[in-house]
Amino acid sequence: MKRIFLCLFLLACFSTSNAQKEGRLGVYSGLYVSYLMNANDYQWGDFLPTYKVSGGLEGSYFVTVGKKMGLGISGQIGKWNNGQNYKGAYSDGSEYEAYARLKYTRFGMALNFSTNLRRRVAARLFAGANVGILNSYQDRYEHLRVGDQKLIVDIKDDDVYYRDQFDEYGKVSNAIYEPLSMSTFYGLGFDVKISDDFIFSLSGRFDLGMGQIETEFDENSPNTLVFGGETPRIQDHPAYPTAIKYHGPTKPGIVRQPTTNQSIGVFVSFSYRLYNRDKTDIWYIR
Repeated sequence: MKRIFLCLFLLACFSTSNAQKEGRLGVYSGLYVSYLMNANDYQWGDFLPTYKVSGGLEGSYFVTVGKKMGLGISGQIGKWNNGQNYKGAYSDGSEYEAYARLKYTRFGMALNFSTNLRRRVAARLFAGANVGILNSYQDRYEHLRVGDQKLIVDIKDDDVYYRDQFDEYGKVSNAIYEPLSMSTFYGLGFDVKISDDFIFSLSGRFDLGMGQIETEFDENSPNTLVFGGETPRIQDHPAYPTAIKYHGPTKPGIVRQPTTNQSIGVFVSFSYRLYNRDKTDIWYIR
C-alpha cells in the first residue's frame, strides 16, 4: 500500500513538473454596489443604492492538473471605496440625508480553478480573503428640518464641521471606524486570450465582511466632539448606543448589531502572460 501511495505521489510530482506553468501580471478595476451591512439598519429600509469603484494591480500563477484543468493562486493590491447612502424621514415630517464613505488599501489572495488555460476562453471559479487598511473616511449627516432649517454634522477623519444656528469646527476624540476591515470573496470569471501574450478577464464577485467596522460604543470612554479653543464646547457622539443609525432608540445598555463591509459587482482585468512556449502544444489543445 505504501508503494502505491508513493507511486501516485511521484506521478503527481512528475505531472506537475512537466505541466504548463503560467504567470500573469496585470491591472484590474471594478464597479460594484457597496453596503455597510447592519441587520437593524437594513431592516429599517433607509438604505439607498451606493455605487463604488476600485482598481489596482494583480498577479497570478497557474499550473495544469490532468492536462485539462488550471489550478492557480492569485494576489491583488488596490484602492477600494466602500460606503453607504441613506435617506429617510422622521415622525415630525422632517427628513434627513446622509452618507458614509470609506477608502481602503486592500491586500488579497485567492485560489483559482479554471478550465483549459490554452483555450481561447476559459471559465474560472475563485475564492479568497483580503484585509483592508483604512486610509480615510467621511460620515456626513444632514437633518432637513421643517421651515428650511438644517442641521449638519460632517466628520472627515478627526475633523468635524457642525452647523445648527451657526458654523462650528472641531475635532472628534476617537475614530468612528475601525482601522482594519477583513472579508472573504467569491466569484466566477471568464478569461479571454486576445493574443498569445495578453488575457482579458471579466468576472462577477461578492465580498462578505468578516468583522465589525464601526468603533463600538464604550460607556467608560464615550466619543466626543470638541469645539472651540481655550474653553471648548464638548458634546457626546453619540450620547448612547443607537440601535438604528440616525434613528434610535438611543439609550444606555442597548446593543447595536455589528456593521460589516459587503459588496457585489463586476470586475475587469488586463494581464500579460509569462509561460514556457515550448510546452504548450504538449499539454494543450488549441
